[in-house]
Amino acid sequence: DYALTDSKFNKNSNKILAGLLWGIPIIIILIVRLVLPIKYFYRIAFS
Repeated sequence: DYALTDSKFNKNSNKILAGLLWGIPIIIILIVRLVLPIKYFYRIAFS
């Protein structure tokens, strides 16, 4: 029974790791897409 719960925990932690691996690049892309237009806007506005 202990081994069964242990494998269940490992499956859940693997899902969390997979979610982080997929989630982090998406978050980085979203931040870049938000920040870069602001930088370009300031460069155009104050050039």
